[in-house]
Amino acid sequence: MSGVLLLGGDSDFNLGDRAILRAVCETLSRTDRRLRLTVTADPCRGRPVPEAHSVVPRGIAHLGALIRAARHSALVGIAGGGLFQDDDSRIKMPYWASRIGLLHVTRTPIVGHAIGAGPLRHVESRLAARIGCSMLRSISVRDRFALSELEGCTDRPIRLTPDPAFMLEAAPIESAHGLLRAAGVRSGRPLIGVSLRRWFHRRGGFIPHRVRAAVGLDRGHGHAPMQAFIEQVATSMKRMAVELDASILLLPSYNVGHEADNRVAARFQAALGATESHLLVLDDPALYKAVTGTLSLLVSARMHPLIFAASMGVPIVGLGYNSKFAGLFGQLGIEPRLIELDAFADASQAERLVGLMRAAIEARDDLRETSLKLADQARADVVRFLHPDSVATGAMW
Repeated sequence: MSGVLLLGGDSDFNLGDRAILRAVCETLSRTDRRLRLTVTADPCRGRPVPEAHSVVPRGIAHLGALIRAARHSALVGIAGGGLFQDDDSRIKMPYWASRIGLLHVTRTPIVGHAIGAGPLRHVESRLAARIGCSMLRSISVRDRFALSELEGCTDRPIRLTPDPAFMLEAAPIESAHGLLRAAGVRSGRPLIGVSLRRWFHRRGGFIPHRVRAAVGLDRGHGHAPMQAFIEQVATSMKRMAVELDASILLLPSYNVGHEADNRVAARFQAALGATESHLLVLDDPALYKAVTGTLSLLVSARMHPLIFAASMGVPIVGLGYNSKFAGLFGQLGIEPRLIELDAFADASQAERLVGLMRAAIEARDDLRETSLKLADQARADVVRFLHPDSVATGAMW
């Protein structure tokens, strides 16, 4: 095998997608140094991972380049954070089916690896998923929620594989300490990490959130429940900061206009008032992971920061928006210390969140050891996807 083309999510801005892509590329490169890896990326952002030999620009204008890259590759992998779902837009799944169909014409084998699937609420989404899956040589998903959503859309065997982000190697811990010192974080004091996301805005329909935000169709929708959510989490954090004599470290992970985790973090910091807090905006997933290793606890409404922290042996509490969060706690073999985001709109969850944070700290779960086992399994499965015929008949993980 001489070349692999990797497609996936938004590795330009989403730290989780970049972590997946980087971890997959690192593993493939170490497996076979002769492999030429091609990825898709915004040319203005440069190469998202150092192991990539070439980059195909994103967008309709560059479809010709994408097809040529597929023709010159021995394998196409949807392996960088691809999402088969329709919670953001009903266009998303037909988009993926069309993209797979376009590349299928090149006759290059296409593998769906560690796909994040679901929810698939609409008939056309499930039909598009069935069409897309029919053109994949092999399929694996990264949690049982994705498995339950996708197995109704295909008769092909589907493997379970841990999220590839478990494989990501953290930057040296000294780099994290240096970054914190530069940000004015006092050493020797406990740190509670927080990663929040925008929620309660209008979702679904045919117009993607990214487009609605860009053309101004999303102004102010959901602002009041979002502010109430921020204030509830801030109330909990202020209490825990006093109990632990801790500082708060805000770690946004998807910092692009329509997601704007950094702007949510700024609003949250304002709600913390006089409580000591610091805001770090990072675009290197390995450094982000190293920073999570300095925490006493992480509370996150994004899944990949939870994976990073767990891999560093740090207690975690999730603020979930679908069942993949519960799936992560299941993979880690621990109690799901988790509150659904929508629950914050119905009643105050501040007291409950404090209880979950205390429980996470007191549990002393061996998250690092479990995460290392998941990382080993993820590496084996990435190597296996180079041989899609054997994956297609492989056993369930």
